[in-house]
Amino acid sequence: MITKIKCIVVDDEEYAADVVRNYIDRRDDLELLAICSNVFELMEKNESEQADLIFLDIQMPQIDGMQAIKILGEGKPKIILTTAFQEYAVEAFDLNVVDYLLKPFSYERFQKAVEKVKLLLSKVEIAKYAKSGLNQEESLQVFVKVRAYITEHKSFLNSELRLDDLAKQMQINRNHLSQAINTQAHETFWSFLNQFRLEEAKSRLRNPKYNHYTIEAIALDSGFNSVSGFNTIFKKMVGITPSEFRVTKADPKTS
Repeated sequence: MITKIKCIVVDDEEYAADVVRNYIDRRDDLELLAICSNVFELMEKNESEQADLIFLDIQMPQIDGMQAIKILGEGKPKIILTTAFQEYAVEAFDLNVVDYLLKPFSYERFQKAVEKVKLLLSKVEIAKYAKSGLNQEESLQVFVKVRAYITEHKSFLNSELRLDDLAKQMQINRNHLSQAINTQAHETFWSFLNQFRLEEAKSRLRNPKYNHYTIEAIALDSGFNSVSGFNTIFKKMVGITPSEFRVTKADPKTS
């Protein structure tokens, strides 16, 4: 079941980005992960956040939107182009963008584009598990086992852990494992692991035993492979930065 669609906005014009931000905020089924001013920021954010949908401007410095689509390649998030230039439309649809919004576009036009994305994502999810032999009850059972295994073995501390690795360790069909996480937690495998990593990092930041560790060291030791990604996720989920958390949540009783 698809919950909120995770979005990244990419536009080097602040006003244009704010328009899309405002439109996203008006919908309960969209979640804004980040606003990026260039493609380099997009690549970094998408690696750490794994967006479902990117609102992408075309005319940007160094690498434009059309080049960005090609760089993202197969398996990329859904793309809605937002641009003042109509001459790229044919090439854009050849690259399988979902929609092409010409600035300035209305909220109603924005909504039509989003509905196209929702329909595509629903079809993908239905097709993904159409031939699965795992029913809802079995999916829940697998999910409970996965959570218990990861908690006991602290598998999340391995920043290189992949779905196939965990499936082999647990001797579970990798498709069943993926289905259990996607349908029960409504998260990707990567974001599911990062929930454990976040709790580990919070525990260490509270513990005086780790006072001599830098925040960067704690992030990496907790299983994150990107310090910037850790900072972004932490601020988003906790509401304050890791540094602020360390100061305000330190537990003097922890030995």
